[in-house]
Amino acid sequence: MSQAVDYLIDNPVQPTDTPLNCYQNDYADTQGCPAGASWVNYAAPFNDDFVLTYFRTYWSFIPWWYNRMISQPPHILEKINLFRANHFSVQMSDINYAKTNFQHFKTIRQNALGNMKTLVKQVTIDPHMLFFLNGAWNNKWAPDENYARELQELYTVGKGPGSGYTENDVKELISFTGKWKNENEAELKWMVEDETNIDRYDIMRSSNNSDFEKVGTVNAINSPVRNVYTYFDRNLQEPLYYYKLRMIEKGSGSKFSEIVTVRRHDAEQAIKMKVFPNPVRKSFTLSFENNITGSLTVRLMSLDGKEVWKQVVNTTGVLNVVFDLGNKSIPPGVYMLQVVTNGKEGVIKVVVQQSAQ
Repeated sequence: MSQAVDYLIDNPVQPTDTPLNCYQNDYADTQGCPAGASWVNYAAPFNDDFVLTYFRTYWSFIPWWYNRMISQPPHILEKINLFRANHFSVQMSDINYAKTNFQHFKTIRQNALGNMKTLVKQVTIDPHMLFFLNGAWNNKWAPDENYARELQELYTVGKGPGSGYTENDVKELISFTGKWKNENEAELKWMVEDETNIDRYDIMRSSNNSDFEKVGTVNAINSPVRNVYTYFDRNLQEPLYYYKLRMIEKGSGSKFSEIVTVRRHDAEQAIKMKVFPNPVRKSFTLSFENNITGSLTVRLMSLDGKEVWKQVVNTTGVLNVVFDLGNKSIPPGVYMLQVVTNGKEGVIKVVVQQSAQ
């Protein structure tokens, strides 16, 4: 019995094929994908081509996935993939991109038999989920609670007595940011809402993003409305620090915020810029507030700091620069776009909608 279970679970084999253009006779692919070829590496058509998306989704992807389930070898992979897909359910018809549908199920399949925490993290930054539950539009100025609520109520701990989930888990910490001030001072700000369950905030600092120590405490106002806190960490010596908040609840519980990075440079040294379109597909434009002259280094980095794409260009008094991701294969997800020029730096969060190939 034990050997049979191991046989069904161990060593899953991921599909090596992808959905094909099987619709050419009924609708000619407007991106030039030939009949019998895979469309998953083509940049997504814009939302005005509903017909192409319809054929790719309902004539190609769905039958391809059904065939995976019907013809799979004796293994639980596709069954658990179906189970997980129903658990993290999204509406394919709500997002008019066939490739994000394919990528969403691929992400689930690749993590379906692994660590649940890893699966949840990957689904959280999955482009299809980012659009489905509004994560792509969530920011510190206009927080969107939709995914945070669904993540806890439906996808993880559940709702009701004994779940450990409350409305405060969604509302309490809206944003936590940090920036360098003056010569040796970091300014930390956080915004909270409905913090009636919080007693105080411990400010935790690290120079290596691993060993954190408490450097200060701020008592909570305990107000049901939105509040903004500011904390100054002074007499800093290193050029780079990492901070997180430990939110001490009334009673014995506590939880941590995300980690923010603070580098030694004045706020005026940061490059002010915008990127569009965002989500990024195959190319994007950087628009600067001031003219840029000199060498411009642009890096696309994963959230754990790994460089996935880099380009260096020379500029002369320009406000807009267009970049092409070229043939670089970049998995869809959330990334940090870093721009460095003339000793200044700018960082902006972007969503890569399609794998650039």
